[in-house]
Amino acid sequence: YDMLIKPRHLKHIPVVADKVPDLRMVIDHIAKPLIGQSIMEPWATDMLSAAEASGAFCKVSGMVTQGKEGKWTTADFSPYVKYVREIYGVDRLMWGSDWPVCLLAADYNRVLDVALNSMGRMSDKEQARFLSGSAAEFYGISK
Repeated sequence: YDMLIKPRHLKHIPVVADKVPDLRMVIDHIAKPLIGQSIMEPWATDMLSAAEASGAFCKVSGMVTQGKEGKWTTADFSPYVKYVREIYGVDRLMWGSDWPVCLLAADYNRVLDVALNSMGRMSDKEQARFLSGSAAEFYGISK
């Protein structure tokens, strides 16, 4: 189940995971934190609870539309992406472009660059996992 949620909904992920323990979930758009306002809490605390309670995956997508309109840089997104990388690990993160919605703030290549640069150093294996392997596993796509 793709969870298209906002920060205020994150606290409900552990409850859903308890009620439906076999439900496979991916939190889309890193739950749309308030990046344009540089606000991490309570998003960070609730995201940690979601990661611990559910075994959910998280999609690094939809961020550029959350930045300050026309005034954002990659550095604005890095703290959020680094945090989800820390709590989910590369094995439970997947990249998504959010195309065509992303075109409101950036083209496809810039969206990809923002995600990769915000993730920081990755081995070739980690990068392959982030760009396609996690999604293939989650959605049951065979190679």
